[in-house]
Amino acid sequence: MRLKQLINSRYELHLSGVNKLKSNLLHLYLKFNQINFHNFRQPKLFFGLFCIVFYYIDKIAIKSNGDYHFISTQDIVYLKADNNTTDFYLQSGKVITAFKTLKHFEQLLPFYFFRIHHSYVINVGHVSRINLGKNQCYLLHNEISLPFSRTYKEAIDTIIIRIS
Repeated sequence: MRLKQLINSRYELHLSGVNKLKSNLLHLYLKFNQINFHNFRQPKLFFGLFCIVFYYIDKIAIKSNGDYHFISTQDIVYLKADNNTTDFYLQSGKVITAFKTLKHFEQLLPFYFFRIHHSYVINVGHVSRINLGKNQCYLLHNEISLPFSRTYKEAIDTIIIRIS
């Protein structure tokens, strides 16, 4: 099967959102690894383009006080809602305040971010412990403790399944 046919068939890229694009690129990449490269003239070119696109999509632009911060989503530990602003807590300890709602950023973030509370969205990569009895989620080796609500219990179950 040719790469062009593969792209045009099941794994057609829909540009409706960043998450969908990343998901489709990931499926393409996984399928790309199963293809026999003898039929293609430049398989490394496609892989290189995939890496470039995936790298740049993994950043988010945050407008804060007239500045634009371009942050890798992997550096974000969690997001906290505060009325109509959102605070981004980064691994470095830095906090960036954006003047948009948490719901707005929740739609832009990749698949490894989960909403666990009305006021919190977390990065699963930084979860170190979940206490179901106290409804607490601990991040960065138990340094940060965030509550989770019963409304988002399904997200907590998904996090537990993904990590284990």
